[in-house]
Amino acid sequence: AYWTTGNRCTYTNKITGEGAITIYSASEKGSGWYATRTPLQLNLTEFNGTLIPQSTYAENPIFTLDTSNGMPKGTMNIPAGMTVRNHGKTFQIGKMDEDGRGSLGGFCSFNNNGESGSNTWILGNDEDWMWYGTVTGSGTAVTKVGEGKMTVRGKWDNTGTVRVNEGELQVFNGVLGTGQLIIAKDATLSGRTGDDLT
Repeated sequence: AYWTTGNRCTYTNKITGEGAITIYSASEKGSGWYATRTPLQLNLTEFNGTLIPQSTYAENPIFTLDTSNGMPKGTMNIPAGMTVRNHGKTFQIGKMDEDGRGSLGGFCSFNNNGESGSNTWILGNDEDWMWYGTVTGSGTAVTKVGEGKMTVRGKWDNTGTVRVNEGELQVFNGVLGTGQLIIAKDATLSGRTGDDLT
């Protein structure tokens, strides 16, 4: 499915099912500038499919969430060059699609009042999966959950805390940003270099 949102509209839709949906996040275009004015307050808690975030303006590749209604059963496939941002909230994603080379990013604001914040992305499930994308943004944090192995191949530049609460987080020619790293008891952090996983 394909869904194009409208500028300055707030969406609270609940999305379910197992297919793939591409959602185009609207932004406002001025003379040489873009503004995020479309809070996507989506409920994805029962979505088992793949969310492909896009922007209505290719030159402003930002997808703007405003929700803690994560998608613990779903997959996110962020295209290269695209950044998914949230409004200073915690959002859970079951797994990232290996083909997605885009970024989980930092705070997005829907007005000009100078507000700020930071996001926490909770990633993982009981499957083993690999991700070539990145995490970016000042204060942006990541928590790995689930018993599966999450293999990171991107060069993260986030400054928030990275926590491995469950399972294994493997860094394969990747970088985990510059923030604090915390490994819980019985969880695993591993690393390797090379050309492939064989």
